Amino acid sequence: MTKKVVFLDFDGVVRLIPSLEDDPRLIIPAPEFDQEKLRMLAEWCAEAEAKIVVSSDLRVINTLEETSNYDDVLGWLNPGIGVDMIHEDWATPIRGPRWKEIMIWLSHHPEVTDYVMIDDFLKHFEDAPEDLKRRLVLTSNRFGILPKHKDVVLK
Repeated sequence: MTKKVVFLDFDGVVRLIPSLEDDPRLIIPAPEFDQEKLRMLAEWCAEAEAKIVVSSDLRVINTLEETSNYDDVLGWLNPGIGVDMIHEDWATPIRGPRWKEIMIWLSHHPEVTDYVMIDDFLKHFEDAPEDLKRRLVLTSNRFGILPKHKDVVLK
């Protein structure tokens, strides 16, 4: 039974955005993921016995219809992160600000007693409760996750 999860955004975390001009927050058909960052995250999750839950906007094909993007997401994460590292309830719902989507997901999973959120966009969490904000690993969209984030993820 999974007790720890990592809520994972893609852009600015494992998919780098080279400059602010390239950050229109548009969903592109075949995003390129940094395989080194994926492998690093996979190692951290294995060490923490944590599963990944996708909170990225790329979790859906069509936001209006909430059409799942599960097969594409698995393809993008492989080979760095295998399917066994993804939680069976693999993505947060589409229900408003990201922090509320995470809270909804957690409300359906009382077995999860620990979690962190890795994201590059503080605005997704500006109205979040303080205890939730303390679990946020904020990255730079130009550099994504870095070795310095390991201790926070494993905490």
